[in-house]
Amino acid sequence: MTHSTSIASRLPLRIVLRWVLVLISGVGILASVESAIPAEPSAGPAQPLSSISRSGAPSALVDARAAKRAAALYRTAGVLSKAAVSWTQAGQAYERAGNYGEAALAWTEAASIHEQEHAPQGQVQALIHLGYALQQVGQHHKAIVALQTARRIAEQGHDNGLLAASLGQLGKASAALGNDSIALQFFNDALTLARQEERSPLVAVLLNDLGNTLAAQGNASEAISAYMESTILARGTGQSALSMTALINAAMASIDDGQFAQAKDRLELAYRQLSELPDSHDKAFGLLNLALGYEDLRPQISPERTLLVQLDPTALPGTRGIRLKPRQIASSADALRTPEQPNDRSSLTVAPPNSSTGSDQQLFRARSEQLLREAAAMATRIGDPVAESYALGYLGQWYEQTRQFPEALDLTRRAVFAAQQVNAPESLYRWHWQTGRILAATGMQDGAIKAYRRAISTVQPIRHEFSGYQGRRHSFRDSIGPVFYELADILLKRAAVTQDPQQEQALLIQARDTSELYKAAELQDYFKDECVKSARSRATTPGDIPKTAALIYPIILPDRLELLVNIAGTWKRASSPVSVGRLTDEVRAFRRTLEDRRTREYLSYGRQLYAWILTPIEQDLADAKIDTLVFIPDGPLRTIPMAALHDGQQFLIKRFAVAVTPGIDLTDLRPIDRTRVRMLSLGLTEAVQGFPALPNVQAEMDAVKAVYGGTSLIDRQFLVPAVQTELHDQQYSMVHIASHGLVGNEAKDSYLLSYDDKITMDRLSQLIGMFQFRNTSLDLLTLSACETAVGDDRAALGLAGMAVKAGARSALASLWFIDDEATSELVTEFYKQLQDPSVSKAMALQRAQLKISSEPIHDHPSYWAPFLLINNWL
Repeated sequence: MTHSTSIASRLPLRIVLRWVLVLISGVGILASVESAIPAEPSAGPAQPLSSISRSGAPSALVDARAAKRAAALYRTAGVLSKAAVSWTQAGQAYERAGNYGEAALAWTEAASIHEQEHAPQGQVQALIHLGYALQQVGQHHKAIVALQTARRIAEQGHDNGLLAASLGQLGKASAALGNDSIALQFFNDALTLARQEERSPLVAVLLNDLGNTLAAQGNASEAISAYMESTILARGTGQSALSMTALINAAMASIDDGQFAQAKDRLELAYRQLSELPDSHDKAFGLLNLALGYEDLRPQISPERTLLVQLDPTALPGTRGIRLKPRQIASSADALRTPEQPNDRSSLTVAPPNSSTGSDQQLFRARSEQLLREAAAMATRIGDPVAESYALGYLGQWYEQTRQFPEALDLTRRAVFAAQQVNAPESLYRWHWQTGRILAATGMQDGAIKAYRRAISTVQPIRHEFSGYQGRRHSFRDSIGPVFYELADILLKRAAVTQDPQQEQALLIQARDTSELYKAAELQDYFKDECVKSARSRATTPGDIPKTAALIYPIILPDRLELLVNIAGTWKRASSPVSVGRLTDEVRAFRRTLEDRRTREYLSYGRQLYAWILTPIEQDLADAKIDTLVFIPDGPLRTIPMAALHDGQQFLIKRFAVAVTPGIDLTDLRPIDRTRVRMLSLGLTEAVQGFPALPNVQAEMDAVKAVYGGTSLIDRQFLVPAVQTELHDQQYSMVHIASHGLVGNEAKDSYLLSYDDKITMDRLSQLIGMFQFRNTSLDLLTLSACETAVGDDRAALGLAGMAVKAGARSALASLWFIDDEATSELVTEFYKQLQDPSVSKAMALQRAQLKISSEPIHDHPSYWAPFLLINNWL
């Protein structure tokens, strides 16, 4: 098994599953909230979740369907109060079965009927459950809409219990979207109300959720305090499952905080508490969480713990060369103490963990495996496919790691079947992925490719699932990217050895499609909305690319840089044997030295990157007489201007016009009418909101107006309401903004400065989005003072996707803020060149950059290189 495979299979173990399990096991926790809320007598409330026996998913689905049929009959008969009760019972049953999509539909119906019946308490309860169900399927924005409605109704009714519950769920949804400050405020407000009302069960729930958000922020000590208070309160109010969950969370936070002895004690105590619980969904997930806790703790108590983190050139793309040291594989006697046949479900029952012997490290390894076996056996007994899927899947991973592939494959396929029973994509994608890894490791490439494709098709609709805690600790690229990269790796390797030209083209096209799918998913994760979906509907196919332009996909794999190139409709591939760590280091050094005008150190880094990225395809470009290079950059390569790469004699910009795009599938290449340009220019010259003045902006605005005319709003005229009015009333084809701009790690942290406010990316897309309803589209958005942080791949991703987000065909923007005077000159020259219909936008930028670089005072690439032409380059 390759390094990349083993790392990919382990990386999400600590992060992704850990927090997915916290979410899924929240059904029982939500029951604690509901049991703390008085029912509405007039609505004839159904039994609260906490009092319903979890008889398992199959019977729960039967109950849900029966409740739906009853609801339909009651509605037909006009007995709406009983229809609401039946929909409530259906929603509860679907939650027990883990079918949150159907649960959301049931809670929507229940809320609607309660509204018709003027039963606000029942409506709020249904909306809170609806918000919870929507979060489980990754629809956090929709969850917030439902929960805000619940909050408003509870406030109007002065029902502090329901208000606290709705605020708590709003906190969870906000935290999942990365809005930590808002989430913490929701939790604190909810806790204040719950404490005032002396709702100790609800306080315990809220403290656990607060702890999750604090842990996500890296505030482990405060998280531990919240968890421990939750544990004590839950224990005192009879919420055994919540007490155990909070205690396990406290143990995991203790590991993050370096408190390994305390973590061990808390895990041991949680196991003793867990043994007191009857077989249930909550207990099954408690066993799974305990298994992960022991697996987290195991390497920390190893004598080699200080060596666990090390530089490794085979680390996954995006990890910046750091990964966990491969864990030692115990012998079969240690790792798999009972070598029963995996198909024998009864064999999954094992002895209690305290019967293990040996060192703590061996004990924790064996205990983790035993807990997974016990969870699988229990899930099978109670008919809980969700818990069974996770337990079997991670047992399969244990066998995969010990290279016992037949057993691993059998367990993984059983995990897939269990997840399919209840439509659980948050686990299903993992097991399809794991199937692909196992098949690839055993040489069954065709089956592996099919499995990887199933994983990708499954993960696409739930990509927002990975935008919360784990998305901030590990990027989308780290946690989900390996699925796409491992498939591309297999396809590219097969293309390299095939002797059939047609098959080679087919494989390369499949690799290109995989790359495009990933880039669209990654960008959608960054912006967290559907802008990518609408952009793809207007996209151009590679067959429409001019013959003098080459598309270059640099694909960063652990052990090499693959170059996938389209020249005149034909796909070619080349490879450079450079590790991701070495490549990333070189890119970071190149970017850092490019910005330093006092040195020419950038030349050595620029030549090395040129050798890896351009030299392998240089002859192909020359033979085809290519004049424009369009890069679809990957990972850290987004953070550097390709125009500044150097062949030892000259910069790349001397030979080629250069453009970038986040994906060809996101690029609209329809031609623009340059004879009918209408320009709106917006600029700041004064120092406002703590930002320095930009004195050359006035000259820049005057020069733009001299070229294209149009309307200019400067300083006190550059107000958000004025911009909105202009864009609403006039049909502009270009918008030029000469102001400070920052593109951050998250879209919510990105903005452009107006005189009176900061225009976020969401606000910008709303302003410019009005063009989508007109015949005139926005052809070009220019941002002449943008900035991204050095080494911030996510910020560079946001810059590359800015045109997509704003709804513009093209964007001209800078990777870093440069000399005010040079910016003004370069942008003015760009617009002058753009007046020539025979000159593409990419060539117009090339000529402007060459003109600026020819001036002795501006010959350093820090002045001219950072400007990027993004998306449509024609």
